[in-house]
Amino acid sequence: MGMTYQRGAVWWVKYYRSGRPMRESSGSTKESDAIQLLKIREGDIAHGLPVNPKLNRIRFDEAAEDLKTEYAVNGRRSADELERRIRLHLLPHFGGRRLATITTADANTFILKRRADVMVFAEGEDRTERRVSNGEINRELTTLKRIFNLARQNGKLTYVPHIPMLKERNVRTGFFEREQIARILAHLPPAIRPAVQFAYVTGWRIRARCCRCSGGTSISRPASSAWTRTRRRTTKGGHFRSPTPSSRSWRLRRPNMIG
Repeated sequence: MGMTYQRGAVWWVKYYRSGRPMRESSGSTKESDAIQLLKIREGDIAHGLPVNPKLNRIRFDEAAEDLKTEYAVNGRRSADELERRIRLHLLPHFGGRRLATITTADANTFILKRRADVMVFAEGEDRTERRVSNGEINRELTTLKRIFNLARQNGKLTYVPHIPMLKERNVRTGFFEREQIARILAHLPPAIRPAVQFAYVTGWRIRARCCRCSGGTSISRPASSAWTRTRRRTTKGGHFRSPTPSSRSWRLRRPNMIG
């Protein structure tokens, strides 16, 4: 049988689980709040649910440290980038708060603040400024999501709020016309002409092309998940995507490649 009692002005509860006494602060000066908490805890115990007095009391700082530890344990290469995002942007905004009190409205407030921030490059005459892009804000929001999800997986949080994401419009621009690419190929060493031809026909970014080709992936039967994403009909900006090597239009264009 549980009970409520006072320590100073705050009401506490005492209940038993597997014969062991457990004490927990209600965090309130009202006895009614303590009684309500006691009913919840005894109900969870009766239904065989895990009872953790620290549930939903974890603060953002501790949850962020848990995520950094998870990155270190798994040897993730982006651990330094994660630490930078948390230290420079997330901690100044959410630090010190209980994770359970952070809502979707708080995430929207963070987005507005980051959109108002200005990034400064160089000093003196070379000084340039620009606003933070939606892509950079999305990476920080993704980190915030991971902090919430890991806290829930660790049994320290029961509810994860909706974290909105911004639309990114990193649309490819500055395409070469057929005559332009032909003139460029004429000045290139023969060894790299096929790579340039391939990039011209597919429209892939340099990094994506290198990742898919350097690993020995078959062009006719690619296996990577990244390839599946390139088969969408439109780009992020809503424009029609270039045909993939597995499509009929590719086979029709292939004989007409520059060279």
